[in-house]
Amino acid sequence: QFAKLATRIKGNWYGGIFTRRIDADQSIAIDVDNASTEFDIGDVTSAGLGAILEYDSRDNPFNSSDGRYFKLDALFNDEAIGSSSTYQSYGAAYRSYHKLTDTVVLAWEVQGCQRGGMAPLWDACTVKLRGFSATDYLGKVSTSGQAEARWQLSTRWGLVGFAGAGYVGSSFSGIREHEAIPSYGAGLRFMALKAKRINLRLD
Repeated sequence: QFAKLATRIKGNWYGGIFTRRIDADQSIAIDVDNASTEFDIGDVTSAGLGAILEYDSRDNPFNSSDGRYFKLDALFNDEAIGSSSTYQSYGAAYRSYHKLTDTVVLAWEVQGCQRGGMAPLWDACTVKLRGFSATDYLGKVSTSGQAEARWQLSTRWGLVGFAGAGYVGSSFSGIREHEAIPSYGAGLRFMALKAKRINLRLD
């Protein structure tokens, strides 16, 4: 369950508050000598209140070709409001879009995540890059950056190439001790709804 209330502060700046509640049934699967065993470790509830600050000058929120987007959020989960554990979630992201020609767009982003307190494993920080499951890399902190070049072949069809890298660890001070997690590839786009510039994607 998620609810958000936001308002324009000034120009392209927005601020607001939000609440989130998640009821999860946790289990752990262990594979030893080709024998798989699953343990049910019970229900966990995450309930929190948070604040968010955003800047948005994008020309289209669904498929941007120009503008900037910045988001900073903080969520405080507490046993006093029904959470199974008390912990904090912090996140920041910045995206920039540049229309180089009528058919070529360059986009890039950087983002970071931090968890404080006794955060459950399913709510850990992840590396938000393409090419692998989000649960492959989990930690108390994570950071990543990636860039994408888009080429519009026709009214409906387009190609993209992308590359990025990320880190995950237990603290920002020690994150450089970990090896970078790479992500790169290419993709095909088909514009299914031209009015909103909504694409079908294959990467």
